[in-house]
Amino acid sequence: MNQMKQKSKICDYLNIHEQYKQELAGRLKTNEESEYYGDLHTKKLKETVRIWFTNPCGIGIDPNKIKNHNSFYFLRYKSKCDIFGLAETNVNWHLLKGSASFYSRVKYYWNRFKTTTSHNIHAKHGINQRGGTCSAAVGQIAHRINKVGKDNKGLGRWVWLEFKGRENHTTRVYTAYRPGSRPPRSSKRTTVFHQHDQYIRDNKLKTDPWKMFYNDIIMEITEQIKSKHIVLMLDINQNAIEGSFNEQMESIGLRNAFKTREHGTIPATHHRGSQPISAIYHSHSLKVVRTGIPPIGIGVSGDHRNMYADFTAESFLGQQMHMVTDHSIKTLHLRDPRVYKKFIKTLKKHLQEHKLLQKGQLLFSKASYPPTLDQIMIN
Repeated sequence: MNQMKQKSKICDYLNIHEQYKQELAGRLKTNEESEYYGDLHTKKLKETVRIWFTNPCGIGIDPNKIKNHNSFYFLRYKSKCDIFGLAETNVNWHLLKGSASFYSRVKYYWNRFKTTTSHNIHAKHGINQRGGTCSAAVGQIAHRINKVGKDNKGLGRWVWLEFKGRENHTTRVYTAYRPGSRPPRSSKRTTVFHQHDQYIRDNKLKTDPWKMFYNDIIMEITEQIKSKHIVLMLDINQNAIEGSFNEQMESIGLRNAFKTREHGTIPATHHRGSQPISAIYHSHSLKVVRTGIPPIGIGVSGDHRNMYADFTAESFLGQQMHMVTDHSIKTLHLRDPRVYKKFIKTLKKHLQEHKLLQKGQLLFSKASYPPTLDQIMIN
């Protein structure tokens, strides 16, 4: 029954997209050559890993909105991406119902995937909470996920996915968002800057939201780059080519993927901006073969231009990306008592070996709704 509902949902999504597909095809045809920066995303070389990034300025709490459909349709059928990250999702993920979760939105478009999300767990501004990030690995590369993580202060500033290949070849991909400029005093104290400033005052720290972001992300990457290859895609809210952050990234061993390819002057990434404020940085050991920034209106919906970078699978995973075959799901045949008894015996043995019943009872006895801060951090 669930599979039938899911298939029906997908059909509804595709019907909604029919008009969008025609509109997108027209925009691609008229805009790509004249406004496209770098390499066209419609072409992807074999044995490469494509990373896609943008700031959608909110992913929306309702997954049925057309903006949400169009964005995920593009990511699934047009971007050809293996990993994508979104900054400033503007959602308190723990307050969303299951059908609206990031996981549920992704599962309607991909069979194989791994997701991770983050938001400020200290703020209480309701479901529509500004800031936050999310990321997903989709398709074959999802099998290479080793672990996932997020901002250690619980502020929703970044998430990461870690991939492991041959001989412990490890690459960690960050999706991050740095708060923008200080808002005017007349603004509501719900901006990302205000949220982080409140955290600083509550913990009596001698810093500001910008310095705290710089220090924390640089400290983490400096430690991780000793044993891992790093990709950092983020909205930095300042000049990502000539600013101080770009210099700091270069000092710890990361380079801007778009400067690596040298396509010329990088365009503004915000629709109303005059300079690029988003970037994809990477370790020198990762080989970039293609980069591009589609025209305004092509990609995930929002007020920022999308961007992508292709890396060779060999530098990203330490090997070529071998195909992993999906196994068909086998159902339990209750008509044969021998099969049924064998299943029950195997299930009981598994439950006893891993003490799953005891763990479940313990978790149930300690769980609460809404969850406590300790329970959220464990998650």
